[in-house]
Amino acid sequence: MKLKSSIRHTLASTGMIILALALLAWTLNNAGRQEDKVCNEVLIELGDSDAPTFMDVTDVKNILYKSVQDSLMRKRITDLPVHAIETAFQTNPYVEEARVFIDMDNNLHIEIQQREPIARIINKYNVHYYIDDNANKIPVNNKFTCRVPVISGNIEEGPEGGQAIQTEQLKKAYEIVSYMLGEDMWEAQLEQLFINQEGQVVLVPKVGDHTVLLGDLHAIDIAQQLEKLEVFYKEGLSYVGWDTYATIDLSYSDQVVCTKKTAQ
Repeated sequence: MKLKSSIRHTLASTGMIILALALLAWTLNNAGRQEDKVCNEVLIELGDSDAPTFMDVTDVKNILYKSVQDSLMRKRITDLPVHAIETAFQTNPYVEEARVFIDMDNNLHIEIQQREPIARIINKYNVHYYIDDNANKIPVNNKFTCRVPVISGNIEEGPEGGQAIQTEQLKKAYEIVSYMLGEDMWEAQLEQLFINQEGQVVLVPKVGDHTVLLGDLHAIDIAQQLEKLEVFYKEGLSYVGWDTYATIDLSYSDQVVCTKKTAQ
């Protein structure tokens, strides 16, 4: 019995050694083949085609070329600087997320998710930039103009000073715009927010030849005021006409004060 057990143990050990050698040989052989493989194609995906875009395929190719200073076609897979390429896109101000990888067919994939602007900022110095849905700044792009609401007026903050918006003023304006864009009715109405010298916010709607004074920026309860404005639109303007008043003042807690247009 002891002899049979010893033979079984020896055979098992020998089998394990043979298996390990076979795996090592396969790995070395596969590594050698991998060194000989070359990049067949570069495949670029730019995410949601319906969203506003700052970059097209040509821009991606230009960034790609600058990051490697060479063509990738027919280049050995082992020589592709995948991490460097991914970093080049991840540090681009128009890119939210980037993913670069090589598939089983030796194609290099570049998947780009662009930042989505929700408003264009025009500060008091007439400097333009965008903010995205995460309250981060995006520089303007001469190739593309995104049709988004405008926040303008007495705004000090510029595009510099870090990626995220810094001032409480702009953070509050961002909250107002984000709320309005989340409601179908107000998304359709939001054209511009203007911050005047007194720190009051004026809404310029798309429909109606009037402006809406929301009140002091830091005292605005946007949900409550828009509810009040909706009631006034339905029960007031629907009867007297959308172009009757020059201004609609919502800064008072319990009333809506309107100023009629002057006769010309």
